[in-house]
Amino acid sequence: MNRIQSLSVSGRLLAGFGFLLALLVALAGLSAFELTRASQRMNQIVDVNNHRTDLARDLLDQINGMAIQTRTIALLTDMPGIDQELKDLQATVAAYARTEAALVEALSSLDPASQERQLLAEVAALGKKTLPQLQSAAQLGADGDNVAATMTLTQKVRPTETPLRAKVADFVKLQGAATAAAVAEARAARERAFAMGAVLVLVALASGGLVAWRTIVSIRVPIRNALKVAERIAQGDLTSSIQPAADGVQHGAVHRHRAPERRLGPSGQPAGGHGLQRGHARR
Repeated sequence: MNRIQSLSVSGRLLAGFGFLLALLVALAGLSAFELTRASQRMNQIVDVNNHRTDLARDLLDQINGMAIQTRTIALLTDMPGIDQELKDLQATVAAYARTEAALVEALSSLDPASQERQLLAEVAALGKKTLPQLQSAAQLGADGDNVAATMTLTQKVRPTETPLRAKVADFVKLQGAATAAAVAEARAARERAFAMGAVLVLVALASGGLVAWRTIVSIRVPIRNALKVAERIAQGDLTSSIQPAADGVQHGAVHRHRAPERRLGPSGQPAGGHGLQRGHARR
């Protein structure tokens, strides 16, 4: 504090406005940091979580589609309709394989011990058991053995198909929870940024007001004292003096107002006047 008081008016203004600029830079840096983090969270939600959720939902739709197509084949007796359903089933099986591969690729950056990777491994294991049984039941139905097809669906397909569908649904829920967590974190970061920004603004306002007040006080008092001394000098009182302020603001004013007193003698005449009079007396 003493060091600040020893500064000149220009030094105080420079220090005060430098502090305000530092707060402004800090506020801008905080805003940029939070915006970057918010952008990263939005990318996580849009490019990662939503993409994985869409793939898992596609996988679930394809499981349901294969189940419907297989049961339709097991019940049909019209050969043209059965042939078309078989083609559709093969297309759905191929789409399921592509979707599963895409989901594996989407999770490749995660830790193998993560919950998503473990769920996907369980889905893949159940899929390897379920799909061959679905195709076997469909082939039995296409061959006209509806009873065997129905038995295969009941005894072999259903025990693995139901948990497969449940595991994929759990994966969708897991991605939804991750998205909700990212959204909550983004909201918390936004509130935190607003709070910190408000604190910085309040500090800037307070420090700016303090600098302005201290500058006004440091200028007003010395100027008032200097005006009083100037009025006394104008009235012929050359004995007036200014007491230097603690912060040294009046130091220059003291010397400027004391200079005429040093140049004048005690009687108000120039200091060299007596020498001139003595010279005239000798002549």
